[in-house]
Amino acid sequence: MEETEGESGPMKRYARSDAAERAVLGSMIRDNAVIGRVLQIVRDSHFRCDAHQRVFRAVVALFQDGKPIDLETLANRLYAAGDIEHIGGYGLLGQLWEAAPSAANAEHYAQTVREAAIVRQLGYVAAEIASTCEKPNDSADRLLSDAIRKLEDLAGNATQGSLIDARRLMAMAADAIDRRATGQTPESLPTGLPALDEFDVMRSGELVIIGARPSCGKTALLLAIMRHVAVAEGLPVFFASLEQSAEEIADRLLAAQSGINGHRLRRGRLQGDEVEKLCRSMALIDGSGIWLDDAAGQTVLRIAANARYLSMRHGVRAIFVDYLQLIEPENRRPPRHEQLAAMSRRLKCLARELRIPVVAAAQLNRQSESHPKPRLSDLRESGALEADADVVLLLDAPQDRPDELDVIIAKNRNGPRGETTLRFDRPTFRFSTTAPAINGFCKGNHG
Repeated sequence: MEETEGESGPMKRYARSDAAERAVLGSMIRDNAVIGRVLQIVRDSHFRCDAHQRVFRAVVALFQDGKPIDLETLANRLYAAGDIEHIGGYGLLGQLWEAAPSAANAEHYAQTVREAAIVRQLGYVAAEIASTCEKPNDSADRLLSDAIRKLEDLAGNATQGSLIDARRLMAMAADAIDRRATGQTPESLPTGLPALDEFDVMRSGELVIIGARPSCGKTALLLAIMRHVAVAEGLPVFFASLEQSAEEIADRLLAAQSGINGHRLRRGRLQGDEVEKLCRSMALIDGSGIWLDDAAGQTVLRIAANARYLSMRHGVRAIFVDYLQLIEPENRRPPRHEQLAAMSRRLKCLARELRIPVVAAAQLNRQSESHPKPRLSDLRESGALEADADVVLLLDAPQDRPDELDVIIAKNRNGPRGETTLRFDRPTFRFSTTAPAINGFCKGNHG
């Protein structure tokens, strides 16, 4: 991208990064001590000029070999690699030396090179997306998914890592502990069920999986937690419903909020003061920050795009997905377990990126019915769910206790495991605590 007279502002800054490229290379030659810091910021592909890329690779090769880098050793390395002619001769090395009288600003030059490279790549991706849209060969949803994937790949490649020394690490830890102690930034969200809250299962940045067999109550529990966060706590949430329609979700929310029998609510057979209760419940839910997408066959890209938008615009504090095995794979060619592994990994990354909990329901396999209690290994179709999840809640509906639901905290990466029992009023989809939690590790073999 060449600089023109009409360019100004950021585009002028990034249109031509040759000066910054020469300066960062000159700094690395003048002071080898800055090379390690520069390598945390840029790589060879960030350089616009092919000659600069070749010089950068030669510097890195000498650095990795533990050899000193100066004009002579660098010239010899380039000559041995056959790159001297490609860079235009030895004269370029002298220009690089003169481009950086001091190495003090090496990191600033490297940052400029990196940012210019990102802007160039963004332009290439935008042009590719525009070209695809001019002659579309696929559906609009697929084109949108492909565009989002390209941008996500660019964002992932542009991510800049940094090394953290022990002093800074402890300072960060002390600051986080102080914020938690003073209640400035709560690390966990309440579920509305004290027995579950004892296990601290809704921590920021973590993937939580609620696993159960069909019709066991996983959607009801997912909605109960979401309703508490949104209505009782007043925090915005996003619910991706792949199994039930918006109307069905609304009926369940109203039944749970009002305490009205869900079957009678769906048939419109209200009794006594239930109309007043329903109106109050509708007003409460109407004033909450619940955002719902009930499109069938959603992909993780769609869920992530909605979540990022709602996080930026409305500050959503939790994401709920019902349920994981219904998410449409981006690529149907890999085996099913690999598809699910990719989905769970993306949801985990989304939780870390937005620093909020992502709670996803998942089905257990039929083998879970062959032993007294469900186990981690019963998560259907992929062991990656067990590996990626930070918290796994397994639900068990005992036949001799139809109004109760056992919740096994089978995995809790940063908290205790155990189990508790919830009272489950199925007609109203309401949960309540009936027994104290059993803290510590689960008794028995639960995985």
